[in-house]
Amino acid sequence: MALAVGIALRALFGAFPDLALAVPESELVPQASFIAHGYQRLPVILRPAEVVAAAV
Repeated sequence: MALAVGIALRALFGAFPDLALAVPESELVPQASFIAHGYQRLPVILRPAEVVAAAV
């Protein structure tokens, strides 16, 4: 499983090198589980705002 995650993350960051959080880190809500670590939602911006605005 770790190998698959590594491949997926490399592909994600390769496709979206400007990937960034869409909210401040302080707004992320932890997952309510002692088994899985993570967040309930992880809103991201796939490309910079100026690129999105120029495409509209």
